[in-house]
Amino acid sequence: MSDAYEQDLLGLAKESAQELGFLSFMKEGVYCVLPGPCYETVAECRVLQALGADAVGMSTVPEVIVARHCGLRVLGISLITNKVVVSYSS
Repeated sequence: MSDAYEQDLLGLAKESAQELGFLSFMKEGVYCVLPGPCYETVAECRVLQALGADAVGMSTVPEVIVARHCGLRVLGISLITNKVVVSYSS
């Protein structure tokens, strides 16, 4: 699916973030979904990084697909809570 997220909603989110002083820690990136229920392996993380993924999760994408098929406008916002492990010694 392309154009899943509404650019005007992203603009509104950025404006709100600026007004609240949040722009310093807000980032745009590529979200990759994995089915779970297990966390991603070190090998999977390395491949996903090489493919350009900035964040990985087990949700959001299925909900976005359903919302878009229902004709809803969508804005995705994620809270990143842990860093990727790309070394077996970590």
